[in-house]
Amino acid sequence: MENGRSKLCHRLVLWEMPWFFQQEMCFSSTVPRVIQPDRTMPGTQISPVLYHFRGGKGGSKFRELAPSKIACMYHSSSSLLPDGKILIANSNTNPGYLDKALFPTEVRVEKFSPHYLDPKLAKFRPEIVLDQSANQINYGKRFTVQIRGADKALDEQKLQVNIYYPAFTTHGISMNQRLVQLGTVQVIKNVAPKTHNIILQAPINGNIAPPGYYMLFVNYNGVPCRRAMWVQMLP
Repeated sequence: MENGRSKLCHRLVLWEMPWFFQQEMCFSSTVPRVIQPDRTMPGTQISPVLYHFRGGKGGSKFRELAPSKIACMYHSSSSLLPDGKILIANSNTNPGYLDKALFPTEVRVEKFSPHYLDPKLAKFRPEIVLDQSANQINYGKRFTVQIRGADKALDEQKLQVNIYYPAFTTHGISMNQRLVQLGTVQVIKNVAPKTHNIILQAPINGNIAPPGYYMLFVNYNGVPCRRAMWVQMLP
């Protein structure tokens, strides 16, 4: 522990044995973690720290990013937005609203732009064609999402579609969030210029993805689409 904050990170990998892992981070923190559409996870106090769950062992999974000028303390919260940015509402460590304190009551709100929003990567960000894409999903069924703006010679190996169940965030904890990668059945290329249909397989049951509303992201070459589409997982 460091000043009441922990450097320990606990990770559950249900398909491996042992399924419970404890790792030491390169920082100590009490603040929330939000899963990003590219399957990485940032945390922050002053400097955001990116977690690569497929990275090496120990601290090598963590990488510090450019710092903010606003400290994220206890009570801070964060939410993933459809455009891939993260909305951060900051904190209050005091027993009331105090302007004069070591860490005053924070009422400012920030938007964090992750690494995949680098303008140099804009060419990899497809756009979901909403009126040609299914926005309701039935368990075990196939459905179609249409994208445009990607390469004419779309590399299917670089394509990934995820649905994200938004978190309920409070007191520095992002509860209930879930990211599920969907199975790609087929890609029908160039149904119109630089426009492609992706036929997807829905999760088989609510144990994998409970009923409710999700943000659907299409990633190409590790870069999320320009804006997620809201979809409803029907019971």
